Amino acid sequence: MIKVLIRCIITGVIILTLSVSLFSSRIFAQAGTVKAEQKISDTQGGFTGTLNNNDFFGFTSASIGDLNNDGIIDIVVGALADDDGGNNRGAVWILFMNTDGTVNGYSKISDTQGGFTGTLDNDDCFGYAVASLGDLDGDGISDLAVGAYFDDDGGSARGAVWVLFMNNKLYLKVII
Repeated sequence: MIKVLIRCIITGVIILTLSVSLFSSRIFAQAGTVKAEQKISDTQGGFTGTLNNNDFFGFTSASIGDLNNDGIIDIVVGALADDDGGNNRGAVWILFMNTDGTVNGYSKISDTQGGFTGTLDNDDCFGYAVASLGDLDGDGISDLAVGAYFDDDGGSARGAVWVLFMNNKLYLKVII
């Protein structure tokens, strides 16, 4: 059995990696290897949200199911040092995905956006951790847990977790 690793750069954006095993003129993809990859950043992957230096977009991420009901799984991404409303208050981005791994649209949840009415203070780092909780309130929409690592309720940097009951009607804006 001969293993061959092929790495191609296509249009300078998408990097495809394929690992195959050759055996008796048959090609088999090796289980547990990368088939393809798509980077999502300030400049790649169709994401057009505004990021600032040191926002730490991508510090954490999680699948949240199909929030906008288009049949494609969406993701939530933390940006723990986002400065909406004050210094390092943090944010999470809901990314509505395309099947090729690029972003079809987005919504930002922060101290000043996305319908969030909780109180965030400077250096709370909302978005330090994110997780899908499934449908806690029975409305058919996945809800989220978002960590605020340095929240000061009760004392210095004790931390907090915000449970966000999501509304898919609030997050239907598609940015093309």
